[in-house]
Amino acid sequence: MNIYWVEDQPYSIVRSVPVTGGAIATLGGGPGPAGRIRLDAAYVYWLAGENEIDRVPKAGGTSERLVGPISGGITDFGIDANNIYVSEWDGAEISKAPITGGATTPVIVLGLDQTRRLATDGGKVYWIDQQSVGSATPDGRTSVSIYHGVLSDPYSSNGLAFAGHSVLWTEMATNTIRKATPK
Repeated sequence: MNIYWVEDQPYSIVRSVPVTGGAIATLGGGPGPAGRIRLDAAYVYWLAGENEIDRVPKAGGTSERLVGPISGGITDFGIDANNIYVSEWDGAEISKAPITGGATTPVIVLGLDQTRRLATDGGKVYWIDQQSVGSATPDGRTSVSIYHGVLSDPYSSNGLAFAGHSVLWTEMATNTIRKATPK
């Protein structure tokens, strides 16, 4: 088992180290600055250059661009077994692309409050923006407003996580962690 991270240089460097300690391995790299990372069984995915999603095998190898560049920038992304979900900074929408890469297609248009964080639980994609927390099915046909009235600073990094049948989020403006059940 390893720990993975992305170093933010003028370019992105993906690294890993065994949890028991040992040598640090450089897995790959790409454009910078580096942003958030996500993992699946085989790959490390990361936000590269603030406008594309790249991945590299956990064992190391050639990095590849899967999504982008997105002209308005990307605030966050999530992955599930089939898709990469992307929140666009200026596009006010969540879109998706196949997990193997390709063009994005809209899932849901949210409005002017930029989406700050995305997370997936394998069945839905969840988001937090400047005012609300919500969810949508991967096809976008069903969306639910989970909570409205979030006090979020547009330049802070809100958190979004799951615990059983609940969704949890941070409100940076009030230093609060909130929870909604069921998610």
